[in-house]
Amino acid sequence: MDRARLLDAVLHISDVLVGGDDQFQPLVDAATLVRQVTGARLAPIFLMSDTGQDHVLVADEEQRAALGAEFVALPVEPYVREPWLNHDEVPVWGREQPDAWAALPPAFQAAFAPVEVCVPIHADGRHFGAMLLAFDPDVEADADLRAFLAVVGRVLGNAVYRRQTARRERELGALEERRRLSEELHVELSQQVAAVGLQVGLVQMDLGESDAARLTADVAHLDEMVEGLKQSLRAQMLGLRADAELVTGSLEARVREQVEAFRRLTDLTVTFECSGSGAAGGVPPFVAAQLVRVLQEALANVRLHAHASAVVVRLAPSTAGIRLEVEDDGVGFDQDAVLASRLGLRIMAERLAQVDGVVRFETSPSSGTRVVAEAPLRPRDTGGVQVEEVLRRG
Repeated sequence: MDRARLLDAVLHISDVLVGGDDQFQPLVDAATLVRQVTGARLAPIFLMSDTGQDHVLVADEEQRAALGAEFVALPVEPYVREPWLNHDEVPVWGREQPDAWAALPPAFQAAFAPVEVCVPIHADGRHFGAMLLAFDPDVEADADLRAFLAVVGRVLGNAVYRRQTARRERELGALEERRRLSEELHVELSQQVAAVGLQVGLVQMDLGESDAARLTADVAHLDEMVEGLKQSLRAQMLGLRADAELVTGSLEARVREQVEAFRRLTDLTVTFECSGSGAAGGVPPFVAAQLVRVLQEALANVRLHAHASAVVVRLAPSTAGIRLEVEDDGVGFDQDAVLASRLGLRIMAERLAQVDGVVRFETSPSSGTRVVAEAPLRPRDTGGVQVEEVLRRG
């Protein structure tokens, strides 16, 4: 292929990926450019989902229509493994891997044959997904095309990494702001409840004195105060509703789901232990939601940084609190050198702070890492109103 044209395409793709606030459209535009310059029949992108259970399709309507509903997402198995995901992070031609190609589902073979190429999307040693290309049989896998697609995989990976980092920074800021607002609302609610109590006392005094005029005014004022209290309480509960939607069913079931997804994604020995089985079903949804997020972050760190061979996830509920542990036998890290710079660790700590919990990192270089997240089960102060009732009312 024309090297000058390929180099120009790389520069154009890099420019496309820099602009725009939309998370996926720049990737779609970049894939279109790859398809145009290489003559590929298909060039969809599949990005790893937040849960790590599958890869989600990123493509324009034309590519989606050509693939069909079956390819909206691809599960981790049997796609995320050698040779498609390789240590050298280089594109892989399906016809050069006949055994691995034959192991893929028939529907996939039919869609991407006769010449399929898997381009890993990666950056900083992290796997973010892949671009899957389908060529006509006359396309030659020459050195220039291989080099071009390898660079494209790296460029796409850097773009995804930048967007994920920016999203995590926004998430950390949102968590910090949410905690500040929660503290302010807590003070406001306490003041409002105290004021309602005083107003009730006035109503009782006027009732005892049979002062109808004052009693009418007192009741009207009390009604206004109760309405203001309801509005403040509703604002505080909005964040809890989002958390409740994240965790359906028991915390134990959701943790098992995350562990199984991680086991399918990696070659590690993964063990799940839950003491007091069944007790985790009583964890409030806003506490369970933050623990699930911490678990996702901890497992992602194991996969990306630990170089571990085994990981153990422990869930230990009690009548007073809940403890989650994620322990690996990897390389560990120097906390003094890392904690300030790793957004993921800061976000884990911030999430536990939202539910009056704490997270600890027990690690040192070459000794593995244990993440311990603990949270109390006491409900937040909601002025005497049950959280479940507020969530139900919306």
